[in-house]
Amino acid sequence: MKIIFILLLMVIVMLVAREMTKYYLDKYSFYCQLQQFIEKLDINIAFQKNKLADIIKSTNAENQFVDFVSQYSEYISKNTEPNFDKLKVLDDNEKNTLTSIIKNIGRNDVENELKQINFFKNFANDGVLKAKVEKEKKVPLILKLSFMFGLLLSILFL
Repeated sequence: MKIIFILLLMVIVMLVAREMTKYYLDKYSFYCQLQQFIEKLDINIAFQKNKLADIIKSTNAENQFVDFVSQYSEYISKNTEPNFDKLKVLDDNEKNTLTSIIKNIGRNDVENELKQINFFKNFANDGVLKAKVEKEKKVPLILKLSFMFGLLLSILFL
C-alpha cells in the first residue's frame, strides 16, 4: 500500500512540475510561431503584395498564438484596440511593444512597411532567444527539483 501511495505522490509531483514548465515551453512556442508569422508577412508583402487581412486569415496558430492571431484579425477587420490580456506568456512590456508594432503595420507604403516588419523581426528574434535561454535554464531545473521534492516526500512518508 505504501509503494502505491509513494508512486501516486511522485506522479502528482511530476504533473505539477509539468504544469509549471508549461509556461516556459508555451512562451518559446509563441515566439517561434511569431517569428514564422513575420517571415510569412515579409514574403507576402514584399513579393506577393497580399492584403494584411488575407495573410492573417491564412495563418496556422497553436496554443497562445491563437489569441494573438484572433486579436490581430479583429484589430484589422473592426479597427478595435488590440487586447493581449489573454497572452499569459508575455509580460506587460512585451504586450505593449507588440501592440505598438501591430498598430504600425498596414499603415504605410511597401518600403516603409518592410522597415516596420524588419523591426518586428528583431523583436521576435530577441524574444525567441530570451525564451530559449529561459526554457533551457528553468525547465530542467524545475523538473529536477520537483523530482527531488517527490523523493523527499516519499522518504518522509515511509
